[in-house]
Parts: sequence; C-alpha cells; structure tokens
Amino acid sequence: MKTIIRPFCGHRTSSAAWAERLAGLDCSIRDVDLYTLDAALLGSAAALLIGMHMDQRFLQTNTALLDDYVAAE
Repeated sequence: MKTIIRPFCGHRTSSAAWAERLAGLDCSIRDVDLYTLDAALLGSAAALLIGMHMDQRFLQTNTALLDDYVAAE
C-alpha cells in the first residue's frame, strides 16, 4: 500500500474528503506535522499533498529537502 503524506500546520483537518476521493485505490493518507518533515519520512511517501495554507516560509527554507524528494520520484 502506498502512503500519501498530508502535512498540517497547527490545525489538523479531516482526511475524510480525501479518503472518499481515493476510495478503491491501494493507498492511505498519513497526516504529519509540517515541521517534522524530513528525508526519511518523505522517502516512504508515494505522494505529498501540500495545502495552500501551509507555512510558505518554512517550505522555502526547506527547498532542498523538497527538491530531493521530487528528484527521487
């Protein structure tokens, strides 16, 4: 089963809507605090769902981490 990482930033929202969209697919959604993202966690993910309300400054600071994740796929 593939894992989809869905970061949250402070306020955790429900994964129910995503679960409905992914029904029947061989995958699961794992909600993870944005500030705990690291290479090991991303290495186990088939996809990364980043919402528009994420901490953009944190993401910019960690561009190398995200670039490595994208390049590995």
